[in-house]
Amino acid sequence: MQKRTMLKSRRLLALPIALLAVIVAVGVSVAPVQAAETPDPLANVDVGIINIIGVRANATAPFYIKGEPFGAGVWKPLSPPVVGDKFAAMPSSSNFPGADCHTETRRVQIVATDGATSEYNLVGYTCVQPSGARTTNGLYDIVGGTGRFADWTAGGGIFSIDERADGQAFLALSGMHCPRCASMK
Repeated sequence: MQKRTMLKSRRLLALPIALLAVIVAVGVSVAPVQAAETPDPLANVDVGIINIIGVRANATAPFYIKGEPFGAGVWKPLSPPVVGDKFAAMPSSSNFPGADCHTETRRVQIVATDGATSEYNLVGYTCVQPSGARTTNGLYDIVGGTGRFADWTAGGGIFSIDERADGQAFLALSGMHCPRCASMK
């Protein structure tokens, strides 16, 4: 009798141990596998932020800018806007006079106070209101630079220019520049 009781108690003890072993084995097999850390693709790339704002007092005044990485400077057109076809007529309402919109390209240059320059191609669209006020939004790509921007070989982002009918204007440009990006492998 004592031997039977001992065997029964061993079986009762073995069952929970076996069940625990199965649970642990299943738990380990469904646990997420820790992936090897992937290297940072930007660790050896000198990518920088461009973030500027600007203001122009009137249509003949310079467009003064400030922001990173320029500090202060002047936004200068290198070509007049090349106007494309009209693609939309924004309807007027009691709160908005309407606007005609067309595509547009142009080239500009930023001259920093130390004389370093950077050049950009701008592509986008302009909507002109009956008063002459206009808003231009689009994308830019970096063409090149001189001085401390001489190694800018790539980069891009977005821009917006809001021009009032009297010629006063406001500018925002944000994106990135990539010195030596052409040498990336």
